[in-house]
Amino acid sequence: TMMVLLPGSGNMLFDSLASTGMGYGLLGLVSALVFLLAGKRIKFNWNLFMTSLPYATSWFCAMIFLFGSFGISGPIFGNILQAFRGIISVLLGVVLLTTPLAFLENRAPHRIWIRRGVMALLMMVALALYAYGRTLAS
Repeated sequence: TMMVLLPGSGNMLFDSLASTGMGYGLLGLVSALVFLLAGKRIKFNWNLFMTSLPYATSWFCAMIFLFGSFGISGPIFGNILQAFRGIISVLLGVVLLTTPLAFLENRAPHRIWIRRGVMALLMMVALALYAYGRTLAS
């Protein structure tokens, strides 16, 4: 959170982009140095690089939004909000089973889907209780 708030531009997207770029840029420089020192033992593969580029770009964008969420809501509440991805994955799984793309989701018995739904509901209740407790504390 301190790293995201450090630039202080007032634009959370810019600040999270700057802090993510600083962190991953430093890691990239260290990795490049290790890559250069390894010399001929590591061969660079352009096909592999181009194949991994969409994933790497998606990951970098996700980290920008993660750092931004930490800057807006703080690290603890930001991590708790990240738990919504479990709820979203359950909902996407149910939706996916009703489409022609159902082959992408493994078939599971109804009791498994009920268990997943109950766990998603409990997570939503826990998130709501935490958010409510946070408003009482301030």
